[in-house]
Amino acid sequence: MNCVLLFLQKNPNYIRKLGYALLFESLYFLLLFPAAINHLVGSVISTSAFLNFYTGISFLLQVALIFPSLFMLSRKLKNPQNAPSVLKWLGLAASLYVLGFWVKYGLMWVYAISPLETQMGRLVEIVGFVNSWLTLLVAAIICVIFFLKVKKKNKPNVKLAAISIISIGGYFLIYIFISVWDPIYRVFLPLTDFWMIILLVLGFALLVESR
Repeated sequence: MNCVLLFLQKNPNYIRKLGYALLFESLYFLLLFPAAINHLVGSVISTSAFLNFYTGISFLLQVALIFPSLFMLSRKLKNPQNAPSVLKWLGLAASLYVLGFWVKYGLMWVYAISPLETQMGRLVEIVGFVNSWLTLLVAAIICVIFFLKVKKKNKPNVKLAAISIISIGGYFLIYIFISVWDPIYRVFLPLTDFWMIILLVLGFALLVESR
């Protein structure tokens, strides 16, 4: 919140605050590592319903994909004058961050939502599957294209960033829409990052700005 207020006040210190925020965000994902090991090992040696092999894989992949690049980006923001380096790490961190979320929600559909579904209609099943496995993947691919363009031209493509952000927000909008009718989706809604639906506002604002 402090970072946002400084940004709105056009105070350059917001960059330093953003670096700290990203540092703590990266540490959050690093701390998923013990939970990943607990699920992976526990699911083999225990029959507890609270331990799941797919959950362990999901946590482990999130750590591997998100922590290193997000941590490096937070360090790069200590020297924001080096804009080309910051932009490159921003593109890489954003790509891997969204890819990590794709792994998280794709596997959640596999090990949590799909096995429990017994009453959803065929259309809802198809929409849920496509949303879980395609929406965030498209956003990640666009992020990768954004990263490659930044790396080549040292200049961000605002339109690409906007489309990717809209895709991320779109995933959660579709999920919430499905959960209105489907009780299984509704049960897992508190475990999602549904607050990210507000990215739709940011994405459309950036899209308008790019024109």
